Amino acid sequence: MSLIKQPITPTAPTKEQLLAGKIRNIKSITAKAYEELVKIQQEGIEVFWKDRRLTPQEIATAMGEDAVKVFQFHGFLTDCIKSIATADGIEPEIKLPTNAFEVVDGNIIVSPHPYTP
Repeated sequence: MSLIKQPITPTAPTKEQLLAGKIRNIKSITAKAYEELVKIQQEGIEVFWKDRRLTPQEIATAMGEDAVKVFQFHGFLTDCIKSIATADGIEPEIKLPTNAFEVVDGNIIVSPHPYTP
C-alpha cells in the first residue's frame, strides 16, 4: 500500500471535544459582547462630555426632548455593564460624565459642578 496515497478517513470529534469547542465559542461571544457594550458606553461619554468645540449643555439643548431619552438609555447601558461586571467579579471599565446634571421640565440641565456617582 502506498504511504502517499492512503485514503484519508476523517474522525468524528468526541463529545468532550465538541463540548470544549462549544464552551470556547460561548465564552468568546460573551467576552466580545461585554467589550462592545463597554466600547459603546465609553464612546457615548467621550462624544457628549469631551467635545472641545461644544459644551455638553449646547449638545443637550440641540438634542431637545431626545436628550432625556439618550441619558436614560446611556444610564441603562451603564447599569447593565456594572451588573455584568459584578456577576463576573471584575471592576467595570466605564466612563462617567464630567459634570452633574438634572432633568428640569423635560430638559437636561448641565451643572458647573463635577459629577459624583
